[in-house]
Amino acid sequence: MCPPIINRISLKNNAKRTLNQNYIYFFKLFLLTFVVYFINSVASRNAFNLEQYLSSEQMNYSIIWNVWSLTDIIFSLIFSVLIISIMFACIDIQRHKQALDNPYVDCLKLFHRREYVAAMIVISLLQTFWIFLWSLLFFIPGIIKSIAYSQAIYIYRDQLEQGHKISYIQAITQSRILMNNHKWEYFVLQLSFIGYWFLTIITSGITAVWTLPYYQLTMANYYIALTKQA
Repeated sequence: MCPPIINRISLKNNAKRTLNQNYIYFFKLFLLTFVVYFINSVASRNAFNLEQYLSSEQMNYSIIWNVWSLTDIIFSLIFSVLIISIMFACIDIQRHKQALDNPYVDCLKLFHRREYVAAMIVISLLQTFWIFLWSLLFFIPGIIKSIAYSQAIYIYRDQLEQGHKISYIQAITQSRILMNNHKWEYFVLQLSFIGYWFLTIITSGITAVWTLPYYQLTMANYYIALTKQA
């Protein structure tokens, strides 16, 4: 028997309401993320302009390009860590387990327990490895598995908070089970934000100050809805 469909309109409306009523808090919560995002965007544009200049001068720019590639990876890792931390906070906020009074601490929630940091590293590596293997078969299986594994870090944290020590592989397995019959639904939810991301691109990231919190709150609502069904 298929589980009931999660109403994405309701999830998004709830996220909008929470964000609009407490925007100053969420702006501060995401502030460090915005800073990292904009620094990386500016650096990307400068690197592209430098590449064009060096190319036109017929110079060897491989060293500069390699340095930029490494910098881009570092910024991406920092951004990912901040997003996971903020998702922890968003989930707690939407569960009414956290007061909206300390955004600069809440944005680093991943570091509140060392187990979270270890879980993020190992689960991310396992996910990347398995998704890569599935992608060797074809592009579509890789996407399906990335969706199936998407809730693993949040499941691990929930289990740890409840006093249940599970392995990293168990967290990924539970995510796969949780996402059974929900993968297409999750994919459609992601597609529903395409217009917002396009607007973010054409405004050079300015609208991200509202879109990113809106998206993360919606995804927090989605995880909560999934766990309630389970």
